[in-house]
Amino acid sequence: IDSRHMITVNGNYDFASINKGSGPKMGRFYPLKGASMNLTMNARSGEPYTKSSLATPVIGGNIQGGVPIVGTIQGSRRPSTFNADLRLDKSFGLVKIGKKNEAGIRPKTLSINTFIQCQNLFNTRNILGVYGYTGLADDDGYLASPQGILQTNAINTSQQSFQDFYNIRMLSPGLFANPRSIVLGATLGF
Repeated sequence: IDSRHMITVNGNYDFASINKGSGPKMGRFYPLKGASMNLTMNARSGEPYTKSSLATPVIGGNIQGGVPIVGTIQGSRRPSTFNADLRLDKSFGLVKIGKKNEAGIRPKTLSINTFIQCQNLFNTRNILGVYGYTGLADDDGYLASPQGILQTNAINTSQQSFQDFYNIRMLSPGLFANPRSIVLGATLGF
């Protein structure tokens, strides 16, 4: 990855012990006993790409003679990205297991850990790739270019239909990071 600046911040706060006296007390209970929170944030400056001076169509572009570039190879930068992931955990002791010791206490606890994990917490639309002519991820500039206008005008059927389908094809999911996803789960421990 050729980014000039990368910053990662990781914060963790927990009341990991499921023993008595862990966390703040409400009456006789400790509601945060066995709870934890982890937040990871990443920020990165844009990666390089080569800007082109010719709008080429998404499918069947003229790549035989090469596309003239603007500036230098890898001389332009994509937009910066930011991402935050959050994980919340809560452990519950279920039963004591194992052989009792001399004091009559079982050494291990069967516990369940429930969690919720949210990736891309703020649902940021991070751009991973761009079209060389416009520097945008959602518009390659072909339909507004002289070549695109000529091709659209040459269509005898529905020009609007051609433009709509072209715009759909241009929105490549590989150019954007994944949207927010939330995972719920549980693990059993002993």
